[in-house]
Amino acid sequence: MPNEKSFRSPNIQKPPWSVRSKVVIHGIWAIAICCKGFAYFLPMVILPKHLIDLGYKEVDAVKVISVFGTVGAIGQAFASLVGDYVKGYIMVANLVAATMLTVNNIIAAYSTSLTAVYVYCAVSGFFLGPYLAGYYAVNNEIMDGENIYTLFLTMRLSKGVGATVGPYLAGHIRDVTGSYQAVFLSIASCFGMFILATFLLICNKKWRYLKS
Repeated sequence: MPNEKSFRSPNIQKPPWSVRSKVVIHGIWAIAICCKGFAYFLPMVILPKHLIDLGYKEVDAVKVISVFGTVGAIGQAFASLVGDYVKGYIMVANLVAATMLTVNNIIAAYSTSLTAVYVYCAVSGFFLGPYLAGYYAVNNEIMDGENIYTLFLTMRLSKGVGATVGPYLAGHIRDVTGSYQAVFLSIASCFGMFILATFLLICNKKWRYLKS
């Protein structure tokens, strides 16, 4: 009779990353994080001004940002607690969170009440938690533990670009359109770009598994 070892599958050898695939992956990741940097920092910049323009007091604007930060800390802590259960699926978790944030910003574009702004900040803060909690670990998933340093460098640089350009671009959109509706929709579009880019990275990784 054949022994037990003859029934074992050989170790799966994944094909090496080509230079072109590395460049493409880093480019996609740069676009994703640049959009995420734009969308992450922009609410903190525009919300106080938005509320004051709607006729609310400055103290209300301060409270709204406090809710954003407090719920964000709760979301980050929750994501950290369940981190072991989503290990290996952090990109998928970011995909789900970004989808919720996209919907949230589309709704916010057509909301003007103070209650709606509080809800917006609570939802945004909570679903940005998984992104912040997995800020470092997600780089390990993109290329199966390879090129982590260059992926992290790309992330840090791209986030800075998005955070720098975002407020200026949002102000320009506000001046041209005369409303904040287009600004919130631009945030939603950036989260949408992040979703598309992350989805492409996940598909690329799955395709590599299939080729192996």
